[in-house]
Amino acid sequence: KFCRGDNENAGAYGHGQSAGLWFLRLNLVRDFLALSKQEVSPWDNWRSAPTHTLVVDMASRAICDEIASATRDADANHKTITAPPDRWADALRPFWE
Repeated sequence: KFCRGDNENAGAYGHGQSAGLWFLRLNLVRDFLALSKQEVSPWDNWRSAPTHTLVVDMASRAICDEIASATRDADANHKTITAPPDRWADALRPFWE
């Protein structure tokens, strides 16, 4: 939410041309997967993510807000992190593979 308002430029986050909301989404998903004990690696193929995944639509943004809220206090949200709602399934599937 912070980077979608006037507070911060999402394009300031990333590595070179790999930046913006999709990059933030990628790292949010990777953080969530790590918290839920699903192995991720720094050499994932996220840089070669399909072009259609580089756009973060409104539905994805809403799911990202929910995921971010859950990860903000991982201990209190342990059940949600270990058994996420079904509506998060597409968002949590590694879209960079």
